[in-house]
Amino acid sequence: MTDFTARSPKIAAHEQALWSEFVESRCGIHFGATRMRYLQGCLWERMRDLRIGGYDEYYNHVSFNARGEQEWKRLLELIVNGETSFFRHLPTFEALEREILPEVMLNKRKRGQVEINMWSACCSSGEEAYTIAMAGLTVAEAGLWQLRVWGTDISEASLTKCRRGEYSPRAVANVPLLCRRRFLTLVEGERDVYYRVTESAKAVVMFDWFNLLRPETYGNGKCDVIFCQNALIYLRPELRVKVVTQLTDKLGPDGFLFLAPGEVIGLQFPGLKMFRLGDSLIYRRVT
Repeated sequence: MTDFTARSPKIAAHEQALWSEFVESRCGIHFGATRMRYLQGCLWERMRDLRIGGYDEYYNHVSFNARGEQEWKRLLELIVNGETSFFRHLPTFEALEREILPEVMLNKRKRGQVEINMWSACCSSGEEAYTIAMAGLTVAEAGLWQLRVWGTDISEASLTKCRRGEYSPRAVANVPLLCRRRFLTLVEGERDVYYRVTESAKAVVMFDWFNLLRPETYGNGKCDVIFCQNALIYLRPELRVKVVTQLTDKLGPDGFLFLAPGEVIGLQFPGLKMFRLGDSLIYRRVT
């Protein structure tokens, strides 16, 4: 009899292969030997709740049960539960505000365009998307530009948090003082203190569900700036190239793609030219 109060039972080699292939086929995240313990813990948490004692049995439940799709969504929330914050990598957003957006606006003026479209492809609980919006609203002259920021993620629970726009003091710790005063409101509740994104910032940000394995399903037109940082690291190198190539197709003329340096070491991406601004790694569309 399974002891559901104990630590997760040992997972056999064939079960590891089964689950690793299943998860990768659904969301692209690859669990090799070094990360299998994490996946095993996620599986056991759901198995324990459902009183399912075997990894094979749980696989059949997720794959073939009538409620399997709903169970997959619950498991996925555990798998993709990532930590993020506002202005997570400050040099990146300084580059966006001081260099990239002014150049985007200059090129737009030459074409007689007033729309600026930016996309946080894996926005988690929304901090990155709102940070992009803060940078855009800081640079773009009010009334002269139509600023739109899209935040997408595979986690429905994360998107709910995004739309709520309420964050702990720890999450906003890196927000510059001027941005905090302009775009965040301190709320003192009965049990805790938190910050709420102002309506002026919320108004330019839209959130939607999105699977990074299928960038072609992004249907909001061409983007001037795309952020996809700290997500590709979980994919196999060949899949990283495929995803970036598809993201490149979503960039407008001379569009910019922000990636995390550790995710792209040794990889080449057609149609993009890499350059650095300080500590920021940026790619520019050249085709």
